Amino acid sequence: GAGPALAEPATAEGARELTKTLQSYVGPVPFEKGFITIAPKDDGYDVTLSFDGSKLDDAKGKGVGEVARINPYVIRLTPQADGRWAIKSGPAPIAVAWSRVWKEAPETGSLNFAGCASQGMYSPKLLGFETLTAGCDGATVAVRSHDADVDMTSGKFGFESSSTADGQD
Repeated sequence: GAGPALAEPATAEGARELTKTLQSYVGPVPFEKGFITIAPKDDGYDVTLSFDGSKLDDAKGKGVGEVARINPYVIRLTPQADGRWAIKSGPAPIAVAWSRVWKEAPETGSLNFAGCASQGMYSPKLLGFETLTAGCDGATVAVRSHDADVDMTSGKFGFESSSTADGQD
């Protein structure tokens, strides 16, 4: 995995190494299509997640893939001297929108999360988060189709988790 040598300050080479590491987990396509980008910033790396279904060659003509969109959301990864990675995002919105044909009728929808944020510590030794707190200030869903309209809202929600490796306290 990518180690702490990538920081102090973050570099373009460090971003390339982090990209290679993440590609080993999720494959190259999200990076090739621009759904995930990594750029050095100060002492860390901004990982931007976004989605534009029109960039998927195999989605053409299949409905939802052509018009699904997720706005960019940035997660900051900062390497620590001990090999762990601090993560932090937001607060920022996450918005998903789609338009498709479902059962030969048009459907549009949106899913909007307000004020989403996360903070935690990723441990390569655990292959997971030692700590992670994440949540959003609320959410709304709207779907319009030929046979029903759906509108839902949610208040604030989130979660916290922690873990340790076997034999560690």
